[in-house]
Amino acid sequence: MPGQQIGPPFEDAGGGVDCRLASRAATGHLPDMKTTSVQQVPQRWTEILGWVAAGEEVEVTQQDKVVAKVVPAPSARVPQPDFLARAQAIWGAHPAGKTLSTVVAEARGGES
Repeated sequence: MPGQQIGPPFEDAGGGVDCRLASRAATGHLPDMKTTSVQQVPQRWTEILGWVAAGEEVEVTQQDKVVAKVVPAPSARVPQPDFLARAQAIWGAHPAGKTLSTVVAEARGGES
């Protein structure tokens, strides 16, 4: 169930519920996130992985501060452009002119 708290709720120094978390959940701007404490992770790891596999994020807290977040892995890796293929499509396999190493050597006063 979204917004489910694993373990005790966050409390401020006066014993009341942390208003920042309550207002964040009440606004509806951010999705409810499951939380668990560092101490509970070993006992609940299978359950946490089930939630993450279902697409949910789980915050891991220590002394009421978020110290880690377990998030789903990207479903597919973003393909990187093939710059060499693009350059060869534009200028061919062996473009005319001097090579870059020759241009650099000449700029440094060396011979080609």
